[in-house]
Amino acid sequence: MQPYSAVLAVGLAMAVATACGGKISDDGDGRGGTGMASPATMTGGRGGTAAVAAAAGVLPMRLLTRAEYDNTVLDLLGDDSHPAAAFPPEDAGSTGFAQVQKLDDVNIGAYLKAAETIAERASKDLKTLMGCDPAGAAELVCVKSFVTSFGRRAYRRPLRDAEVDEHVALYTDTLKGTLKLGINEAMPTLVAAMLQSPFFLYRWESAWEASRDGRELKLNAHHLASQLSYFFWSSMPDAELMAAADRGELQTTAQIQAQAVRLLADPRAERSISSFVEQWLGITALEGALRSKPGWGPTLARAMIAETDRFAADVILKGNGLLTTLFTSRLSSADATLAAFYGNKTITGTTPQPLTFAQGERAGILTLAATLAAHADENDASPILRGKLIRERVMCDAIPPPPGGVPDLPAPDPNTPKKQRFAMHAQGTCKGCHELMDPIGFAFEHYDNVGAYRTMDGKLPVDSSGAIKGLDGSDQSFTSAVDMMDLLGNSDQVRTCLMKQFFRFGFARKENEDADVASLKAASDAFRSSNGNIRKMLAALATSRVMTHRSLAAGEVLP
Repeated sequence: MQPYSAVLAVGLAMAVATACGGKISDDGDGRGGTGMASPATMTGGRGGTAAVAAAAGVLPMRLLTRAEYDNTVLDLLGDDSHPAAAFPPEDAGSTGFAQVQKLDDVNIGAYLKAAETIAERASKDLKTLMGCDPAGAAELVCVKSFVTSFGRRAYRRPLRDAEVDEHVALYTDTLKGTLKLGINEAMPTLVAAMLQSPFFLYRWESAWEASRDGRELKLNAHHLASQLSYFFWSSMPDAELMAAADRGELQTTAQIQAQAVRLLADPRAERSISSFVEQWLGITALEGALRSKPGWGPTLARAMIAETDRFAADVILKGNGLLTTLFTSRLSSADATLAAFYGNKTITGTTPQPLTFAQGERAGILTLAATLAAHADENDASPILRGKLIRERVMCDAIPPPPGGVPDLPAPDPNTPKKQRFAMHAQGTCKGCHELMDPIGFAFEHYDNVGAYRTMDGKLPVDSSGAIKGLDGSDQSFTSAVDMMDLLGNSDQVRTCLMKQFFRFGFARKENEDADVASLKAASDAFRSSNGNIRKMLAALATSRVMTHRSLAAGEVLP
């Protein structure tokens, strides 16, 4: 693609951005607004209002995450090259899940390069891309038809007539007219420009067309369709969901519930579940982790991550969907590489095959190798990291950062029990946090720093017994990680925490005690009444007001 495409694409993005009717009157620095808010700033709350059933929280304006970008260009254009792998790293922010916090020159350059490459690849067969033959006198008719149909899918909503005209004018006046480009050059540039539009890159869609519903705003049908598809698929709506929006069939709870069930049953839901699980358990960067074990490397790490993704999908989407099963099942799957790691010599080849763990050795997603290897030190297992993971990500308890000047633990000694070395944590300012984390972490001492099962730690037998302090309001004892999984899998606190984690993942913000209480209660009730069925909980979130409505952001002015 020609260098001038950057100018054209950014120019189009800026022009289209002005169509956003809702604006922010002040950026927070007293200097006045720009008309568009960053994802990080459009998160204002309701400011201590009373919790009511009709409330809804603010809907953050957010850029596509890397996973969402890759999924969207795959579903939009069949591009499976994972272009977002070259994007700058994302920030987990306050939610613990990936968000693009700012749009800077680095991001813009990455979007430009990706858009150009994707557009060039897609434009090799113009008839297939455009759905019509642009040759001869039919060229403008074909271009307008393409802009209308492709724009509808790329922007996740129908384009207004004026928007179609603007895009066609860019093609005819600028690309064909001023720059004298032939169609084989002009079309890739037009596609690249559309892939850099805020309507493609931002998860905001046509929110300015939301309608008043009491103190809240009700999302229009196409915005809701997009909300649902990105919640369940981490990608754009399909033709069926868009058609339902066109027909006004996303109005009632029953209609939305039916779509939620359909979306969860589609294989594309596995992408969203994988994205959630990898971030929730902190295993996304495992492939690059350093571990001092023979055989450790990226190939084994990738196999571990893939196993965790399959395990979650098998339980949540294909199995009974129960939280207890997620935390206690001994049924997994592995290829030959991972099976050998687990000590199974009967599985061969690269295709994952069913694998059942020995009784008492592993149970549930938290004892799979990926989670254990990700939360360990280079040379040893880490009770602190593993305990912190469970306390914060599984129980939703806050652990403050350690104070400065904490002395190092004694050096490992094969003749000294690890619990004895860690006993110093029970003293002074360290005690409050470590008594919450360390006992939980010691439950996983049967697994070394890459998650391999062991019975000895140095020259001493592993001691994995302990107690979880304050689980469901009381201290609960366990003898091993497998024993602890039964406690966690049947815990009301863990169930509530998992619901909150899905909320944070799906809505890119933390729950608001005022605005979100009714939606969270509906999801919690569905979770509890279904014996802890995760699918039921997700469907309940999809039909709640947090999905269908939003409140005004701080400083937002409607047209």
